[in-house]
Amino acid sequence: MKKLNFKKNTAQTPSPLERAGVRILILLGFVAFVSFSAQNTTAPPSGISSTENYVYSRTYLDSTKTSNTSTKQVQSVGYFDGLGRPKQSIGIKATATGQDFVTTIPYDSFGRQVDSYFPAPMSSKSGGIQTGVEGAAATAYSDTNPFSHKVLEASPLDRIQQQIDPGSAWQTKPVSFLYEANSATDVIKFTTTTTWNSGATSSTLVNAGFYAAATLYKNTVADEDGNISIEFKNGEGQTLLVRKYDGINPSPVDTYYVYNEFNQLAFVIPPMAVANPNAYLDSLCYQYHYDGKNRLVEKKLPGKGWERMVYDKQDRLVMTQDSNMGVGAQWLVTKYDQFGRVVYTGITTYMPITRSYIQSIFDNQTDATLSKNNETLSPTGFVMNGLTVNYTNVNYPTNLSKVLSVNYYDTYPAGTPTFDNILAQTSPQLLTATYTTDGRSTKSLPLASFVKDIEDDDWTKNYSFYDTKGRAFATYSINHLGGYTKTESLLDFAGIAQKTYTFQKRLSSSAEVQIRERFVYNAFNNVLEKHYHQVNTQPEELLTDNHYNELGQLAYKNVGNVLGSPLQKEDYSYNIRGWMTGINDPSNLGSDLFAYRINYQNPLPISSTNPIKPTAKYNGNISQIDWITSSEGTLKRYNYDYDKLNRLLSGKYLEPNTVVPEKNYFNESLTYDKNGNIMSLDRFSLPAQGSTTAQHIDQLSYTYAGNQATSIIDGTGNYLGYSGGSYYGANLKYDANGNLTSSINSQVSGIAYNFLNLPNIVSRYGPPMYYTYRADGTKVKKIYYSTTTDYLDGFQYVTNGTAAAVLQFIPTAEGYYDFTKNAYIYNYVDHLGNVRLSYTKNSSTGVPDILDRSDYYPFGLKQASSSTTTANAAYNYKYQGQELQETGFYSFKWRNYMPDVGRFFNVDPLAEKYPYNSTYAFQENKMGLGRELEGLELSYTYPVSLNSYANSFVPYLKASAKSAIKSVGKAAGKVADFLSDTSTYVKGAAILGGAVGVVTEDPPLVSESVELYNYGDKMSTTATYAKSASLITKGKVKDAAVELAKEQVQGKIGNKIDKIKKISDVSKMVTKEVANRVVDKGAEKVENKKKEIEPR
Repeated sequence: MKKLNFKKNTAQTPSPLERAGVRILILLGFVAFVSFSAQNTTAPPSGISSTENYVYSRTYLDSTKTSNTSTKQVQSVGYFDGLGRPKQSIGIKATATGQDFVTTIPYDSFGRQVDSYFPAPMSSKSGGIQTGVEGAAATAYSDTNPFSHKVLEASPLDRIQQQIDPGSAWQTKPVSFLYEANSATDVIKFTTTTTWNSGATSSTLVNAGFYAAATLYKNTVADEDGNISIEFKNGEGQTLLVRKYDGINPSPVDTYYVYNEFNQLAFVIPPMAVANPNAYLDSLCYQYHYDGKNRLVEKKLPGKGWERMVYDKQDRLVMTQDSNMGVGAQWLVTKYDQFGRVVYTGITTYMPITRSYIQSIFDNQTDATLSKNNETLSPTGFVMNGLTVNYTNVNYPTNLSKVLSVNYYDTYPAGTPTFDNILAQTSPQLLTATYTTDGRSTKSLPLASFVKDIEDDDWTKNYSFYDTKGRAFATYSINHLGGYTKTESLLDFAGIAQKTYTFQKRLSSSAEVQIRERFVYNAFNNVLEKHYHQVNTQPEELLTDNHYNELGQLAYKNVGNVLGSPLQKEDYSYNIRGWMTGINDPSNLGSDLFAYRINYQNPLPISSTNPIKPTAKYNGNISQIDWITSSEGTLKRYNYDYDKLNRLLSGKYLEPNTVVPEKNYFNESLTYDKNGNIMSLDRFSLPAQGSTTAQHIDQLSYTYAGNQATSIIDGTGNYLGYSGGSYYGANLKYDANGNLTSSINSQVSGIAYNFLNLPNIVSRYGPPMYYTYRADGTKVKKIYYSTTTDYLDGFQYVTNGTAAAVLQFIPTAEGYYDFTKNAYIYNYVDHLGNVRLSYTKNSSTGVPDILDRSDYYPFGLKQASSSTTTANAAYNYKYQGQELQETGFYSFKWRNYMPDVGRFFNVDPLAEKYPYNSTYAFQENKMGLGRELEGLELSYTYPVSLNSYANSFVPYLKASAKSAIKSVGKAAGKVADFLSDTSTYVKGAAILGGAVGVVTEDPPLVSESVELYNYGDKMSTTATYAKSASLITKGKVKDAAVELAKEQVQGKIGNKIDKIKKISDVSKMVTKEVANRVVDKGAEKVENKKKEIEPR
């Protein structure tokens, strides 16, 4: 094996490489020693083990001109074994009490890392290598298994067979993996016959029997609860079938993916359509058409009409049309500049012409300038919808009927408000379009964005201001009523906001509202300790005083503190997986107003005399919750049951400390079809007057056309719960985009929508409701009867009739500030964001008064036991923190949810990500796994395999390889601060490439990096120099510095899969941008390669 090293420069002046302090020695293919140091730097702590191979890092959080130990900083060290493998990483003094936070990295006899330990606090405070870390971790987490374990296949493939998660309770509940081939009747062979129609593919679906045995890869994953998912792939790596079982019906729940003759995805067949897909193509299946350049030009989602797309010669999406827009011959238009940035959007109206005709206009453009389809800045521009748009409008289509949004980059547009410098900052200075002496300006930055109201011609104009480090620290928003919201943040050296001031006016003539916030962080800037808030000239309020345990978790917080005595202390508990298990203690309420307990794998029995428990859940589903409030004093409980698809089947209500625990008052149970559409829903409530038996208030049965519920009937005849009654027949109707337009049973006679599929008129049997939205989907106004509600950047105003507008409230981090009472209102919120209890300080006694108590059925309907005082009636943000409308709907940003029937009434904008699921389902019916994200998708509360403890200490865990990449990458990226010649950037890239070579144990990469460095040394004013210079003058300094390393990492994927994977596995720990760009791209390539080689 050739010996590789960086040779010392024989001249008196050390080379830039040596000045960067890099010394790398590769011997016999293994890393023997790595160190990075720099001139005139403070030595590492004396406790660091000098007999070990290590990488030490010191990151300053405050500015300093000299290296020192006193300035606020983060220190970490990573130790390597004799083979160059990381064996221990340490965040020095990184815990809440200043102990070292240590992660041990063991290997098995084959050199594989099969055990991944949680980091543990150690009494050492100097970064020395530690022994007994495993035992310390077991003590810190109160569990003998503070690590995850992988069981790998006994073959060169090293495929994972089991993943055993941390915690003693999970040792017999692994995630299992099985690798097989298909059988002769496993997978239906769907094929297509594809023709060309109007310049696009048009495929017909054919059932060609079954795939022959052993022609497909069959990979099975069983989670901790034995829920099975089977994926079948062909030899090209295309997924053909995903098979699951619901545990109720013996037949599988299949989702098929069908590709045409050009290997394009042509159809997706969801479970309900598999038996006869051609009969359900339009109502249940996903259909796709492509043009000759492999671009998606037409698609049809279940329950929606066709959507059409048009592209320019740069393959940029320039025109789109859905079925509702097609009725009015409207197209949504996007215009770009030469850098591919969206400069404005709008709507154009044509007489009905085909998509292919419009596409031909772009394809046949021969003018050298117009064919590029770029608009440019123009001092005169054009006027539309009351706004001067300072861009050209010379590219097709030019006949816009509306402009919806305008974006400005590089230079601020005319009329930009002056920066007020609210905080009177002397530093940082404001970045402008004029270059500073070191070449910095607003070039490439987004500076202003104008967004029109869809329903009228009023505009919201948003401006962003940057400091000379390119950090956005101030905003100015002129709202559609003429008022403004302006903010400014005081950023420290590390970019963390220390203060934020917000000034707001509803109208330009309104009195200004002033909000001042202060933030206090710990010594490492990674957790917030105190949050102060002040409204106008009112006393400053300490909203929250946070305290953390040694693992970085929030242990408790003091809430509401003006004079030193908090209104409430909220205690938090977690299990070893990092999942929250409680807020306060329901068994010992004390002075707490609310307590909440979550059980997963450890549910409690019904009572001391009834040992029956719900099924323990190990995959993150919640098996049981307990809660209690001081105003009631009754411990309440839900026991949950799920199917094998994690869909909630029932929530059974109990009061475990009463004589008869199984009250059943608020039971809710459901059944589903294979797509996840609710087929039946039963709901109970408090006993009717004179009875002691739970009242059966809903017995809903659903009828569907595809995924669209056409009829929902309540068999109880009870007016509580579902308000729709028992009208038989098709009582729900939809438009061409799948939006609900009327629900006779719910007293909704009509709903009209804008082009974003957001309801702007809701007609009931009474006065209609009117909504106004911006073109970015933000709701800005609601009118109901004679009451107008304005939503202005969180400031909520109400105008009753001709009276003056009244500012009701603004949200805070712990609830909201009520301007009508001049009081802070605090919310107890559970882990899903549900507001459970609201309270405020009694101005006379100083003790907390409860204003609102909300209990919810599993699908979000408010229980009859809830109570709201008249003092809190205006605040309607309840379930998952969303606003409850007068219609009974919850208004998520992109869709409206009906909690009484458990469904949205619009098609999911992200439906294509979840083709196995109904397009109207609420968070996939997986109520125990997370919450709904803005009406788009389920957001998991606890991501799979997330080490939440280590994640809390991301700034500290920069061990071994990560530290090497970060340190060298930073030096390469910022080398311009020291030297000006272009060759330095190439040499910086060489340094970074060498670091990556060390990390991946790749001597050839180091060798190539040495060659590049030498090449950089010889650079002169040649064509090569000019090429590199052009790269740099385009603002690509960091790209230049990272390009070699990136290419090398990607280029080694084929035979370095395992080594690159080591980087991808730890990439979460890296926060610096240069390292991210190397690692993330490498990880992306790894995943793509894994898809190709794993089945083999």
